[in-house]
Amino acid sequence: MTMCFVFICAQTAAGEDSLYEMLGIDSSAIDSIDLGTIELPEDSEEISYSLAMKLLGAACGQDADTTEKILKSADFEIISQVNYDKSVSDPDHSCAYTIAAGNVQRSGEEIEAVLISIRGTYAGEWYSNFDFCPSHSEEALFADNFLLAAMEIFNELDLLEGRPVIVTGHSRGAAVANLLGVMLDERYGDENVYVYTFASPNTVKDGALTRSYNNIFNFINPCDLVPQLPLAAWGYKRAGQDIVLTCDDEELEELTDRYESVLADIAPSVSDYYNERHSLTAADETDGENTAEWEDESFSLTAYDMMIMLSNVLIDAIYSDDDAADDGEAAELVEAAEVDDAGIAEAVEADDSEATALVEAAEADAAEAADVDDAENEKAEDSEAGWTDGELADIISEDSDFYSLVQLAEELTADGAAIGLELLRAHLPTSYEELLTKQLIIETLKGLLGA
Repeated sequence: MTMCFVFICAQTAAGEDSLYEMLGIDSSAIDSIDLGTIELPEDSEEISYSLAMKLLGAACGQDADTTEKILKSADFEIISQVNYDKSVSDPDHSCAYTIAAGNVQRSGEEIEAVLISIRGTYAGEWYSNFDFCPSHSEEALFADNFLLAAMEIFNELDLLEGRPVIVTGHSRGAAVANLLGVMLDERYGDENVYVYTFASPNTVKDGALTRSYNNIFNFINPCDLVPQLPLAAWGYKRAGQDIVLTCDDEELEELTDRYESVLADIAPSVSDYYNERHSLTAADETDGENTAEWEDESFSLTAYDMMIMLSNVLIDAIYSDDDAADDGEAAELVEAAEVDDAGIAEAVEADDSEATALVEAAEADAAEAADVDDAENEKAEDSEAGWTDGELADIISEDSDFYSLVQLAEELTADGAAIGLELLRAHLPTSYEELLTKQLIIETLKGLLGA
């Protein structure tokens, strides 16, 4: 039952053949993407749906070779490709990305530009997706899992020497692209920075940024669950402008809203998500006879524990032919996914005078992360690591706070998981391509009619 639910609640690795096959989608279309000439608007704050279509294609590669082939179709040459060799069991807060250079058209002139394509979720990165705030602190200003990945890319960039820089990504890659766009704006100004993201999760706390970053366009399918995480109820949003596409499926749109509501009820805050334990077998507000049972960590989980368990199931299902870990290795992987104090300290040592405010905020978040009590986390991880997916579904009772998730999972998996698979499709690049195509037609007609 919860197997399909984890596919729904997670950020899908859209390039994986197994998922496309499950959904009846021909994944070979990715190999035949031909971007052609990329044309930039003169004003980076002017949205271009034709550019969006091309950059969505540029974000589809899940391996280095495919990404290189896609970018070369626009006559871009690869400068570097990083982290594509990550192990399936590597859960750190990083991502794979490609930096390329080539000629684009702008204002009728051919100029050289740099393009950065950031890969979506791969294998162990599922752990990072759900560990969005490693400090577990309400004071963190960003979704630090994405921020740390963005800072890695930012710190590797050479001076762009006045060339336009184009950034794109889907899902996890979109969230990293979103924050990388903020950093690039701070260093270079927004005139030469073009950022187009697709299906991006939320990345920053409301009020953390003092600028509007109108050159960052986040394309959102309202039927897609992923862009609602981390929850707006916890104070999260995206930097830049959200471009909400038209979803014609009211049932799916209502379902994503309901999931957000259910999770917010279980974990009203970031601190609750990481720290508040919920009984699997009893109501948390109990009479005396049940208190001992639900306080026993063998019978309780945090919302974060639950998401990590679901990540284990997801990784095992998708990457079973690779070197993914089985349930017996779950505790070791989750421990590895916890914050590495030295790694964070190194990642946030950016010393760029024009991005001081952003870096200081990142350092503050990382400092909070360094204060996490690892012993308590390991204790919680050990308690949940032994459960299997089937056992968990059987154990959760109607009295548990998690039962609302069970009910939602049952709805998603009914009738051969018809609704659940539709919700999954809503996250894939193919769905965003369909919605963008409709919007491009509308915008073209408006232009022809002078509207």
